[in-house]
Amino acid sequence: MTNQKLSTLQNDIPEKWRERYYIKRIGEDDIEISLQARDGILTALNNGVRFIQIGKFTLMLNSIKSIDPKWGSNNIPPRPKIRYINLGMNEKTGQVVREQNKEDIKELEKWHNLFGDKSSLSTH
Repeated sequence: MTNQKLSTLQNDIPEKWRERYYIKRIGEDDIEISLQARDGILTALNNGVRFIQIGKFTLMLNSIKSIDPKWGSNNIPPRPKIRYINLGMNEKTGQVVREQNKEDIKELEKWHNLFGDKSSLSTH
């Protein structure tokens, strides 16, 4: 797949579900980065750059142990959960009446359209 097609696909995915990575650093905390930042780091490494600016961090590239996918080997975000809305109490049965949050259902459907076929391959 070309970079242009990958870029278009990434733009169709909501920001919270786009590919994310962790920079694993020697003796420091991990830094979460985007796919674009990861690609920039890889380009800098290939070009022999010693330092790179990622957000507020200035990184010495030889201090990076690895760059790992955030959500397992296939980097698929976790499946959204459906929350329930309490509608009140059924006076006859004494049970709470509730329904699924419609926005959560729409989000889950969108997630399935984007990742459903691939999610069985995920290791998160």
